[in-house]
This record gives sequence, structure tokens and C-alpha cells, in this order.
Amino acid sequence: MKINFLGFLIVSSITLSLMSCGDDLLPIEVSATEFVVDVAENPQNGQTLGSIAATTNRGILTFEIMSQDPAGALAVTPLTGKISVADASTFDFEERQFITAMIMVANKGAEDAIVARINITDVVD
Repeated sequence: MKINFLGFLIVSSITLSLMSCGDDLLPIEVSATEFVVDVAENPQNGQTLGSIAATTNRGILTFEIMSQDPAGALAVTPLTGKISVADASTFDFEERQFITAMIMVANKGAEDAIVARINITDVVD
């Protein structure tokens, strides 16, 4: 009986190891959608504009602004994809009607680049 019990533990251990390795063999996939939002001119620094919708089949996503126009207008939280106002002075409808940014969504070498577009709406000054 001791031999059978020991044999059962060895087989169970091997089965569990094989099952956990299966997910690691799948390629990591990342998918993100374009981000578009309207915001009234003259927002506050730090104001949240929204979050990038993104998914991965395993692991953790990271978010990074690769470029933006104008520079320094936006900020993105690296682990959540939350986009916020970094420089409120750039949100002036009389100067520009939109702000754009190229944002990289990544997970260990798998990447998806998206465009974020913030449309600035006019308010009576």
C-alpha cells in the first residue's frame, strides 16, 4: 500500500506540472483600442480624462506615452492606463482644437500602439 500511495503522488505531481507549463507556451497577446474623448478647455492639472481599454491573455500590461503633440500635455499611469492632464495650459481651444499622443501598451515584448485623441471644446471665456 505504501508503494501505491507514493506512486499516486508522483503521477499527481507530474500532471500538475504539465498543466501549469501549458499556459507559458502560448504567445503573449496584447490588444488595445484607440482612445478618444472630448474635454472642455481650461481643465485642471491632474484631471483624469479616462483610461485606455486594453487586454492581455496573461501577465501585466504597461502603458507609456511614446510621443504627443503638444509635448507634455498628457500623462499616463504606467500600470493602469489612466490618462490625465499634465499641462492644463495646452488645453486652450483658441490655440488648438485637439491633442494627440501615441501610446504603447506592452507586456513582455508583446505590444500594441494606439493613438489617443483629446478633442478640446470651447467654453465662453
